[in-house]
Amino acid sequence: MFQYLLDQGLDVNLSGQGGDAFEHEQGASRLEDVRPVPERDLAKATEEYVKKSGGKVKSMGKGWSVAKGIRLHRSHDGFYDLYYKIDGKGRGDHAKSTMYVIVSEPGENLVASADQPQGRGAVAETGAAAAFFGDMGSTVGEYDLNKKIAQQEDEIKKAQKKYDNLVSDGKSLENKRQKVEKDITDNQNAQAQQQQEIDRLKGLLDQIKSKKN
Repeated sequence: MFQYLLDQGLDVNLSGQGGDAFEHEQGASRLEDVRPVPERDLAKATEEYVKKSGGKVKSMGKGWSVAKGIRLHRSHDGFYDLYYKIDGKGRGDHAKSTMYVIVSEPGENLVASADQPQGRGAVAETGAAAAFFGDMGSTVGEYDLNKKIAQQEDEIKKAQKKYDNLVSDGKSLENKRQKVEKDITDNQNAQAQQQQEIDRLKGLLDQIKSKKN
């Protein structure tokens, strides 16, 4: 499983210590998984994965979260408590996020405070955790694809709205054009009628003037 993750271009390391935020007096192992996605996207994808596994993510502070009593992979029958933290940097195509994971038996007293867990006999189930990372690869890929689909659909909606507005404006302009053309025609008819009236009045004037002779 680790070889598979490495083949996918993921940097997965197994450390004998829990890192700055998670240390265990029994030397609880920590898994790290680096993915080329924004921190927010990886966090949301992880929450979706936990939700599908029947769990719920709870914030512990100091950037750490926990999901208790979940099945990490469909091939593993056991349930585990999953502690994880995600650190990200960069944006867009340059984004890179590191996920730190500690897996313990359900209810194990791994955490004494938000950033300094303690306890005896904590077990990092590396097989289940590695399988979890494998599943997360599919989850992140699916999340990223759905995000791109949603963004594209949003772009289409925006383009459609702009098109609909242009069509509406076009109809309004067409109505205005027709009104202007009608106003022009009415004006031309009114000019012709007024010219006839002028000609009639001039004719009457000439007739009146002719009586002076």
